[in-house]
Amino acid sequence: MNLGMLICAALVNREITHSSFRLYAALAAVLHDRGPGFTEINVDGLKAEVPGVKGKPLGEGPLRDNLRELERLGLIETTGRKWSKYRIHVRLVDQDGGRLAVERLQNAVVVPPELAWGPDSWRSPR
Repeated sequence: MNLGMLICAALVNREITHSSFRLYAALAAVLHDRGPGFTEINVDGLKAEVPGVKGKPLGEGPLRDNLRELERLGLIETTGRKWSKYRIHVRLVDQDGGRLAVERLQNAVVVPPELAWGPDSWRSPR
C-alpha cells in the first residue's frame, strides 16, 4: 500500500474529524508496509505519541472514539480484544479510491505549467 495514497484518501474524506485523521496518519505511517495482516499495537505508546488537544497525549476516551470512527469509515479494521487498555490488533483497509483521491486533489490544487505564472511573474508588467 502506498502511504501517500492512504493518507490522501483519508484527507479528502469529508466525514473524518481532525483528531481521527491524525490518528489514521500515525497508524498508516507505521502499518503501511506491514502487509495485509493485523499488527499488534501498544495502546499506551500510541496514546503518548499521537497528540490530542493542545499537544497533550491522546486520552483513552478520544482514542476509542477515533478508532470507532476510523472503523465506521472503512479505513481500519480491528480484531480480538478491541478495547484492551494495553494492546489492540489493527490493520489498514486498502483504499481503492486512493489513486482517484490523489488525482482529484492534484487537479484541484496544482496549476498546469502552461497556466502557471512562475515564481517571478509578479515583477513583469502585464
